[in-house]
Amino acid sequence: MHGFVYRRWKLIAAGVIVLWLVGCVGRYTSFMPRSGVEVSSADCRRCHQEIFLEWQHSPHADSVKNEHYQFYSDGGSIDSCRGCHQPVTIFTDGQSPPPRVTQANEGVDCLACHLQCGSFWGPLPVRYEAHPVVVNEERYRHSALCGVCHRATYSEWQAAPFAARVNTCQGCHMTPVKRRVMAKPSLVSRLLFSTPRVVKTRSHEMTLASIEHFPDAVRVELTQDQAGTQTLHVMLRVTNRLPHGIPTGEYGYRKATLAAELIDEDEKTLAERSVDFFIELRTQLVPLKERQIPFQFEGVDLASVRQIRVRLERSSLEGEKRIVIGTWDFPLDAQPSSAQKQEESN
Repeated sequence: MHGFVYRRWKLIAAGVIVLWLVGCVGRYTSFMPRSGVEVSSADCRRCHQEIFLEWQHSPHADSVKNEHYQFYSDGGSIDSCRGCHQPVTIFTDGQSPPPRVTQANEGVDCLACHLQCGSFWGPLPVRYEAHPVVVNEERYRHSALCGVCHRATYSEWQAAPFAARVNTCQGCHMTPVKRRVMAKPSLVSRLLFSTPRVVKTRSHEMTLASIEHFPDAVRVELTQDQAGTQTLHVMLRVTNRLPHGIPTGEYGYRKATLAAELIDEDEKTLAERSVDFFIELRTQLVPLKERQIPFQFEGVDLASVRQIRVRLERSSLEGEKRIVIGTWDFPLDAQPSSAQKQEESN
């Protein structure tokens, strides 16, 4: 009797495993190969929910739909643009990625960076995914992965001094997070194996704003000299400590602005001076090179000034999209200059 019950439970357990394999693994075989198959990143969401939501709000997910790409690429009709904005896969042995024809509006989707030759690739080993994964940690932490499409910035990274290359693209633009390997495991997975372990991985938002986590990315020093009560000379010494230029990029409109503001006690701006940097004019801030930039303020009541605020930001053509790279506040030096002292003594 006991033997019959034991054999019965063995058959039930075997059946559950078969159903799980058919239900989970079987439905993902359509990913491989991808050509001609309607596959969406939403399919990845079934198990990788957190990563999907991060990607969904990233520039990668918006790479086809954003208005600037649509304008410069004539509605997405230029083939040389489509390869990087809607790639089949980025693993092309140095060649430009071919554009895909399915799910084009998803831009740079999950499979673009995680599918190669019909297999899924990733940086972390897994034990109970619905599909096998080829693990290659080095590939996913090296800037060469991003350099397939971001060629100009990757070339700047390669040419930057070693001291500036201590971090990679992923190190700055994919902030570290802790989460489960499979963020949304199935009930069967949890019963047969265990609750997925928590590991250190990286966010898939891939946003420029993550530069806020690196306060030493740009170094700004300021010296000031007052000439009278309404004139102020300011000298900024700016050092770009990033492994690429500010601004950086290859296509579209790239502008960075360095501004100095005189701020009063109520946090109001009394006066502002600024200078722009452009790739096309070769005026961008290059890695580990100090740039001295003078500003002069005239006709300002310096007695009302509490501090000098320096702001470095990147903006789009119309200026509606601004990303603040950093801000620095310096107290106003209330002491008159040596020239003013000499003039008053006479």
